[in-house]
Amino acid sequence: MQRLIAFTIILFLAGQSAWANHTAMIGGMRDGLAMGLEIEEHLSDNLMYRFGLEASTGEDISFTADNPFVLTGGGRFRLGKLGFSPMWGGVGVVGNFGNNTEIGVALSLIFEKIYNQDPLFLETGLDWFTDPGHGHVQIQVGYRFIEAGPI
Repeated sequence: MQRLIAFTIILFLAGQSAWANHTAMIGGMRDGLAMGLEIEEHLSDNLMYRFGLEASTGEDISFTADNPFVLTGGGRFRLGKLGFSPMWGGVGVVGNFGNNTEIGVALSLIFEKIYNQDPLFLETGLDWFTDPGHGHVQIQVGYRFIEAGPI
């Protein structure tokens, strides 16, 4: 478990300048209060893959949470526009890691250009875990601070 977390952190820090297209700071509600990094790469104009690492307070919203780390991976695809805001759908895998590790599916809607600001986005959705069957609502705001192509 500790090796997986260490590997993910090294991948974020060492690898992002080599192949990351969009890096964003994201935070809000996801299994409690959460804050972390998200990295996305364009596959085409309408399709992207992405992954993220977040620290979470857990359901009890304390700093001694059962699952202090949230790892996500998946893709997102363009759905259209809502007013001036491009809208994307997201689907992927989510894992809450810690004393009570659980793996599930993440479904979300992503709204770009919030308040007409290009780097600001809103993500809403559901993380669903099958054992036992339960879900967590996610509502997060993100801000892209690096927009660079691969080296």
